[in-house]
Amino acid sequence: MAIEKFTCPPQSASGEGTFSDNLVGFQLVAGGGLTQGNFEFTSSITEKTNRTFTTGVFSNPINLEDLGVNNVAQSKRIFENNFKVYPNFDISQVTNFTSYGSMVKRISSSIEIIINKFPAALEVTLMDENYITGATANNVIYDSILNETSIELNVSRIRNPFDIDFTINATRNLELREIQVSPLRNMTTQFAKYSLYYSGNGYDVMFIEPTQSLTSGTLKIYLKGNVFSGQTQVFDDLVIRPNDREVNRVFNEDLDEVQRFLLNRNVIPVYTATFQLPGENDDGTFYLQNKTVTWPLYGNWNLDILTNSFTSYLSTLNNISVNFDEFQTNLVSRFLTTDSLKEFDTSDQKVEKILQIYGRSFDETKKFINALAYMNSVNYNTGNDIPSQLLKNLAQTLGWSTNMSPISNDDFLSSVFGQKNIDKSMYSGVGQAQTPDELNYQYYKNLILNSAYLFKSKGTRKSIETLMRLIGAPDALVEFNEYVYLADQRINMSDFDTQYANISGGTYSRRVPTLENGNTFQIQGVTYTGFTTTTSLQDVTLTSSDYPVDSNGFPSSPVNNESYYFQMGAGWFESTPKHRSPTQVDLTNSVFTGNNPNYQTKLAPFTYGQEYLNVYRKFPYTNLGFNLRATVDNNKSWVDTEIGNRSNLDGQYNSI
Repeated sequence: MAIEKFTCPPQSASGEGTFSDNLVGFQLVAGGGLTQGNFEFTSSITEKTNRTFTTGVFSNPINLEDLGVNNVAQSKRIFENNFKVYPNFDISQVTNFTSYGSMVKRISSSIEIIINKFPAALEVTLMDENYITGATANNVIYDSILNETSIELNVSRIRNPFDIDFTINATRNLELREIQVSPLRNMTTQFAKYSLYYSGNGYDVMFIEPTQSLTSGTLKIYLKGNVFSGQTQVFDDLVIRPNDREVNRVFNEDLDEVQRFLLNRNVIPVYTATFQLPGENDDGTFYLQNKTVTWPLYGNWNLDILTNSFTSYLSTLNNISVNFDEFQTNLVSRFLTTDSLKEFDTSDQKVEKILQIYGRSFDETKKFINALAYMNSVNYNTGNDIPSQLLKNLAQTLGWSTNMSPISNDDFLSSVFGQKNIDKSMYSGVGQAQTPDELNYQYYKNLILNSAYLFKSKGTRKSIETLMRLIGAPDALVEFNEYVYLADQRINMSDFDTQYANISGGTYSRRVPTLENGNTFQIQGVTYTGFTTTTSLQDVTLTSSDYPVDSNGFPSSPVNNESYYFQMGAGWFESTPKHRSPTQVDLTNSVFTGNNPNYQTKLAPFTYGQEYLNVYRKFPYTNLGFNLRATVDNNKSWVDTEIGNRSNLDGQYNSI
């Protein structure tokens, strides 16, 4: 046996013929070049999935000016107020908020706060307080370029019971008052929050020229728009007060439950409070009687705090409060403490006052404890139910998607809070029907309360119509038409059985024509290529039950599975990861040639359920199928006499 010896590294200039021919190194090989040619390259297929999801049309940008917000600080206050979770109390019963404390003291303090916080108005009437008639506005001038109307008011004719200050020293005058009042009383700086109301319409105040005195002189006001249609002098009653948005802010933020109870705006006459007054019969039994008390008005808007009617109102409230304290309220002082604590009380009743302060603090805590009992309750009318800010969370817990709102952003706040809103409330004390937040809350209340019906309807037209009614959409806004597919005629089952017999063995044989390259011939000088047929076999697992036809040749529902189910290939208004169609090969962006093919996929176009219906149109592995025709069919039930060809004889429908 011959022994061949090799020297490492090779001594020759080339490594050819040595044991290291196939080693990776820097030696030369035959033909020149380095040994990188020894590397073996293999092709690979890389798949990149492209997905384009359409989430619908975005709304137009919204800025602070569109929302009627003047600055960032105001937007922050609105944000904080909107995200405060506060219980919805039933303010129809004053005892829900005054039980341990004294009703007399609670009503007394509430009256004082109302007088200081009420959104007061300046009123100019045809007949003044001295029963002298005269013009309510003079020197009315409309500037068409600025779209402003300027008017002059005689200060001596202005009714101003709450001392709204429109003088040049207004800010200093309010600072010197012993009792703090609403900032709105300073009209010199807060004029932008005021509007003039004339003939049922409101016009924003653009600017005022402050006066020297509250009792004499002329107050000049500039209003937005052509208010008086060319008149130079006005004799109609005028009311200049905070706009509807500010009025609602005062009632919702500055006044508590008892104060809103006294100033109930959702009643006629306005500002009427109803007490369930306890009483005692001669036999010692107790009973309840309703007692209504109305705060009188001083003019068209302002509360009466000057005349004898107001004195009578206070006297009636005091008598009712004393009655409550004797039978039902003031529990800490009257029932929960011993008389020995008050027996040696001072002349100014310091002990009694301390007990009433304790009772007031207990009442403030008790109302939140009582609210916990209604934390899962939802009512059509707000009161003793879940906080409105949590309605979205409850709806989401029940399975609803909450990324929706029935409110449009077109001229958003001006259409609801501004003076363009013509859908006024039936109650004179309410400036408009509902605020945007209240509209949103009412929508979710209706949605939650009707969830059981909507879930049971499973997306039928009745549920869609109910949702439209929840947001107040009229029936004529949308027309719902449901379509059914009608088959033309029965399938010939003899022909079906013959063709099905060819695949019942588990294989399907198909003859496919192909060109025969070596066989050409000419006809009138034109060369043609002959063809032949090839047979392909395909495994088939279908059974007769998988075909959508019954034994009589009528359409029937096939067995659903993962690859074939009702409404497969359906469409939707958006394409999202949860709502999408099956994937298919993207022939445009895929590359199938070369050493590195690139296989791309895309989402198949929506077919709106046609993939399911295609099985009816073309039976697999046969040349049979139904011709389908879509027709409107809004009738969902038939009487016994219509059994047979399933013809609908009423409503002018032609479905069969």
